[in-house]
Amino acid sequence: MSGSGAAPHSPADILGEAPQESGDPAVFLNSASSPSRPALWLGFLVAFVSAWCAFIIVGHFGFGIPRSLSLVGADPELQASEPIHEPFVVSNAGVFKQVSFDPALNPRLGEDFIFFIWFKVRKSPADGESLALMGKFDATQQHRPGYALSLEGAPDGVRPKIYWNDAEGQGRWHALSSIRLRRKNWYLLAIVFSKDTFLSAHVAMPGSDSEPILLGGNRVEPVVIPQSDAAMVVGAAGAGRFRGQLGPFGVLRGKKLASRVKEIVVSMAAEPDSIPSEVATSTIALWASPQVDRGPNRIPIVAGVPQARDVPSVVEHRPKNNPAAKISKRGPKKLSLMKNKGKRS
Repeated sequence: MSGSGAAPHSPADILGEAPQESGDPAVFLNSASSPSRPALWLGFLVAFVSAWCAFIIVGHFGFGIPRSLSLVGADPELQASEPIHEPFVVSNAGVFKQVSFDPALNPRLGEDFIFFIWFKVRKSPADGESLALMGKFDATQQHRPGYALSLEGAPDGVRPKIYWNDAEGQGRWHALSSIRLRRKNWYLLAIVFSKDTFLSAHVAMPGSDSEPILLGGNRVEPVVIPQSDAAMVVGAAGAGRFRGQLGPFGVLRGKKLASRVKEIVVSMAAEPDSIPSEVATSTIALWASPQVDRGPNRIPIVAGVPQARDVPSVVEHRPKNNPAAKISKRGPKKLSLMKNKGKRS
């Protein structure tokens, strides 16, 4: 999918309208160089016989004729089926899912950690606007330990931001490279914490030939391992601004899991509604459908009013003079997510 220009909404927009000629149509039917009437009849007869011959040859040899034509490079909005069959619709503020606290949702020292989520935005955030997708942190503690994920509007697209903080307040927000999101298209975003040091993100679109794009990464120094007893909130909790749909989301943990992150993201993109065979059951801490946890832990997921410590907007709008609200300024690059190609623009 190209990130530039408006998305076409009809076959005419994709294929292009036929040029309209000016003047009387009769002018183009009665030119001075028109052939004589006998020549016209002879040409018609030859064309008629040729058409019948071609029809007989096709019928005799059984050449296949496709019943329908597909538009190469068509906007996924025109697809007949949705890749996520039972999405969670976030239509206004206060619509969210809450995953009960479970120690399995906290990162551990010495283990790789992956949080993933499928989402579709109704409208991309404006420049400077932040849309909270997920939060798991304790807002009642001084340094609000935990992690969270937001989408921030930027002049060159949409920039994922990751909140990653511990009880000592050594963490902060990390901004990654910008991408162009097309409204009403599904995207898979995977946040990866590896080797107790690196925080990165991958994004992909649904499809068996989808190629993930690496959105860059940041080194986390000193070592920050977010630990909190808070529940996980996904959607528009409190005054959250996210509007759209959410698909499966979850947490994976395990030794050297990050070395297979591309393989895992590709398998997820190929089957958005399924737990792919490439993901070992022992690494699944949470796999929300998004209505229920299909992983081995069966963590309860409900729709309800979060406690004060679970509201993502508390972290999203921290004062600028608070160290936990600092955002990485490493000059993230703009990327364009190409449909089924995964190329940088």
